[in-house]
Amino acid sequence: MNLSGLSLEQAPPISVPFRYFLSAPWIAALAPILLLFYPEAQSRWEPVVLFATHLIVVGYVLMIMTGALFQMVPVVGGVSFRHVRLLGSFTFVALLSILVALFLSFMKLEENLSIVPWSPLLFFPFLIFFGETLFRTKSSYETILAFRVSLVGLVLFLLLGGVLLAFRHLPQMEISSWWATLARPRGTDLHWIWALMGWVFPIVAGVSFQVLPMFFVTPPYPKLFRQSFPILLLLVVFMGTLELWFFQQMKLFHLLSTFLVGLFCLLSLNLLRQRKRKVRDLSVWFWRLSLGFALIALPISYSLDWLGPKGELLFGFTVLFGALVSLVSAMIYKIVPFLIWFHLQSAQMQIQMAATLNGPSPKPLPTMKDLISDQKVMIHFVLHTTGMLLLLLGSAVPLLKSGAFFVLACGFLLQGSLIYSAYRRF
Repeated sequence: MNLSGLSLEQAPPISVPFRYFLSAPWIAALAPILLLFYPEAQSRWEPVVLFATHLIVVGYVLMIMTGALFQMVPVVGGVSFRHVRLLGSFTFVALLSILVALFLSFMKLEENLSIVPWSPLLFFPFLIFFGETLFRTKSSYETILAFRVSLVGLVLFLLLGGVLLAFRHLPQMEISSWWATLARPRGTDLHWIWALMGWVFPIVAGVSFQVLPMFFVTPPYPKLFRQSFPILLLLVVFMGTLELWFFQQMKLFHLLSTFLVGLFCLLSLNLLRQRKRKVRDLSVWFWRLSLGFALIALPISYSLDWLGPKGELLFGFTVLFGALVSLVSAMIYKIVPFLIWFHLQSAQMQIQMAATLNGPSPKPLPTMKDLISDQKVMIHFVLHTTGMLLLLLGSAVPLLKSGAFFVLACGFLLQGSLIYSAYRRF
C-alpha cells in the first residue's frame, strides 16, 4: 500500500464518513425491492423507475461519495473541512430529506407540495464548504482538479433536478416559455448527462487516480491524462448542453463521450493488469466488472432508437447497477477496512504510549482482511454478477427480471451487514 504524500493526520473522526457508508447499502436495497413489486414498469418515465433511479444515484452513489469526500479531500489536499462534525451531520440529514422529497414527488403521495422543488438546495451547504476546502488546498494532486470539476457538475445536476421537480409541483412554471424549454425530455437529458458525465465520471476518475496506485499498487495513470481528462470531460458536457439546447440533438456529445468513457475504461483495465500484487483481490474483480459493464453500455447507447423504451431501461440498468454500483462496491471494500484499521492503529499508538508507563500491552490489530473477509465479499460478487446477468437476459425474458431484482437486493443487504460488522470492530 502506497501512502506517500498523504496527510493522514488531517483525517476526520471516523463517525463522519461512516454514517454515509453504513446507510447507503440499505437505502440502495430499496431500489430493486421497489422494482420487484412493480413488474409492469416498462419505461424510464414510470414514476417507480424514476424513484428507483434516484435511490441508487442519490441514496447510494452520492451518499457514499460524500462520505468518501469527507475523508479524501483532507488526506489528499492537506486541509480539513471547517466544522466537520456539524457539517457531516447536517449533510447526512439533508440527503435523507432529499430522498423523502423525491419519494413524495415520484410516488405521487403529495401533488401540491411546493417545498419539494427546493429540497436539492439542502445539499448546498456541503457544496459551499467542499468548494471552500478545495480552494484552500495547495495540493498539486490531479485528484483535486477532478474534484473541482465534479463540483461544477454536481451543482448543475442538483439545480436541474430542482427545476424538473418544479415542473411537477409548481404549475406556474409552465407559463414562462424560457422555463418550458427545460421540461422533459430535454431537461431530463441535461439532468442525466450532468449527473453521469459532469459529476460521477470526474469524481470516479479523481478517486481512481488516487486509489488504484495506493491500494492495488498499479502504475500511475499517465501524467498528461490525469491533468487533461477532467477538463476534457467538463468541456464535452458543456458542448453537449449547447448541442441539445440549440439543435435538439446530442450526436457529437455522444461520439466524444463514448471515446472518453472507452479510453478511461481500457486504460484502467490495462493498469489493473499491470498491478504488482498479483494475489486474489475481490475489489479488483468488482472494478473490472464495473469497467466491463461501462464498455457494454456504449454499444447499447447506440441502439436505443430501435430498442425503444426497453432499450432505455436496459441502458439505465447497465450503467446504474452494472457500472456504478460495481465501482462503488470496489471502492467501499477497500476504503472501509482501511479506515477502520487506520483509526484502530491511531488508538493503539496512544495505548502503547500509556502502556510504556504502566499497564498491559495492547491487543494485536486485526488485518484489513479480518475486518471484511474475502469469502463474504465473494458471496456479494456472485450475487451481484448473477443479478446483472439475469437483468440483461430479462430484456428478452421478462420473468427473469424479478429474480434479478431479488438477487441484487440480497447483495445490497449483505454489503450493508458486512460494513456494519466491520465497523463494530472499532
